[in-house]
Amino acid sequence: PGRALALADDGGLKIAGMVEEALAAGPDASLLRGYEMADALRDQAAFETFMGLLARGLAGAAVRAVAEGKAALRLAEAAAGVQALLGETERANMDRRQAVIAGLALVRQ
Repeated sequence: PGRALALADDGGLKIAGMVEEALAAGPDASLLRGYEMADALRDQAAFETFMGLLARGLAGAAVRAVAEGKAALRLAEAAAGVQALLGETERANMDRRQAVIAGLALVRQ
């Protein structure tokens, strides 16, 4: 409940909606829409929230795929890749916009 309240207070509901949109679009995601999302996530807190939710969403999709008897390796790798991008971006002070685009590319794969 505390995490949900924090998301609601920090514009997280909008960010969560972007994550749901990206996951639903999957390989059919628009590159232009990806850049629009990246532009909206330049703020440090928004970036961290988006990437964290995206990684969790991909990991959850991998778990659901396994439960359904489907292959989940690519989903698990994408989740790990997004999580790695989050950490690398912070450690190396990389461009958050490019990290979002790279994370969305992992979703499209």
